[in-house]
Amino acid sequence: MDVPGAIPLTRNWPKWWGKYEIYASDLEGPALVIDLDTVFVKTLEIRPEHEDKAIIIRDVWRDGTRRPERLGGGFMYLPHLARKKLWSAFDPDLIKKYNGDDQPLLHDVMSEVALRFQDHYLDEVVSYKAYVKGIGIQPENKAIYFHGIPRPWSVQESWIPPLDTKQPS
Repeated sequence: MDVPGAIPLTRNWPKWWGKYEIYASDLEGPALVIDLDTVFVKTLEIRPEHEDKAIIIRDVWRDGTRRPERLGGGFMYLPHLARKKLWSAFDPDLIKKYNGDDQPLLHDVMSEVALRFQDHYLDEVVSYKAYVKGIGIQPENKAIYFHGIPRPWSVQESWIPPLDTKQPS
């Protein structure tokens, strides 16, 4: 599918490591970097006091209560300088070092400087499995991220818009 304005990936890095190409981009300004299995139900607005700060979700299962905290790469607001910081820390050899998992590197580089969505946008960006499944959407929810199974296209929820599979003409 041809998406207007899309920047194609040029390196053949495995799995989630392809995201690192975004960090190499010379595009100015911030980027909202999200996984494809995210559903927006309302507009999420980054507050002016956060526009120059990296904001990343905390892994819902590694939130620092029972297990050590780890950042999750599935939903991130990254100003230009944060993307450059990630890019400068990256080396393709790290793919093997981190056993194919990009999130430990993300955590190592950004944990001391990034804000957490859960701390500053309480209940606006939430996990489907942990906060929506079986309970439903709450008024403050704006973005629902799926991680693993199920995916938004495999569940029947009235708030998930139908998948548009038509090619743009």
